[in-house]
Amino acid sequence: MAGSKENTPEPVDSPLLVGLPDGTPRVKYTNIDDIRFLIERRATLCPKITANLQDKILIIETLVTQAHEIADGGLEMCIKQEIMKIGLKFEILGTGGARATSRTFVKEPDSSFTLPHHDWPILVIEAGVSESDTKLQMDARGWLESARSETKVAITINIDRFSSQIDFKKWEHSISTQNRTTRSSHQPAEVTETIHAKYSNGIDITGDMTIPFEKIAGRKPRNANEHDIVITKAPFESVSRMVWLV
Repeated sequence: MAGSKENTPEPVDSPLLVGLPDGTPRVKYTNIDDIRFLIERRATLCPKITANLQDKILIIETLVTQAHEIADGGLEMCIKQEIMKIGLKFEILGTGGARATSRTFVKEPDSSFTLPHHDWPILVIEAGVSESDTKLQMDARGWLESARSETKVAITINIDRFSSQIDFKKWEHSISTQNRTTRSSHQPAEVTETIHAKYSNGIDITGDMTIPFEKIAGRKPRNANEHDIVITKAPFESVSRMVWLV
């Protein structure tokens, strides 16, 4: 059934709406009990969607910039190269922006890596250009904290054109709660590493980023070649340099 719509919806208290850019258009549909058909209908018409099925909220991303694609694609390529170095190209699959769906959550990442025969990514990348850091925070938390999530690492990329800075943040489940979290509850997500890339008479990178082997392979190492993935300063500098060229 096609629902009627209004252009001045009442505010909805949902984490999905936190950090959206000022002036983001909002449309309230009425007489719609299930938004799944909207998700399927819009899937081929926009670059990316996020939905909370329980709250009946659908966010449609309509614009993707060159800087966004360069940053996301560059980091994705770097991780793929490291996966090949440790010999796991058939165990950790690059699944791009493939949609993940649970009972209450539907989301398409910018990039993702998934284990064979799994529907939910183990690592995701989310990028944003001059948007609220709070929005990227909610993206990362959505991946890590959603019911039945299999995501172990979320990496956010915040490109600030005004200050000529890019912040790469690695999100994981909170270490402080891992030992006391029950199977029925979800460990909260937290930032475990932050890399700053600042452009000013050259590019200054503050450090390396480590992705624990078990959190991208889903198991313990079996030989000396299987180890943590370390993204050094050089790839971060390369990605940042390409971003500042557009």
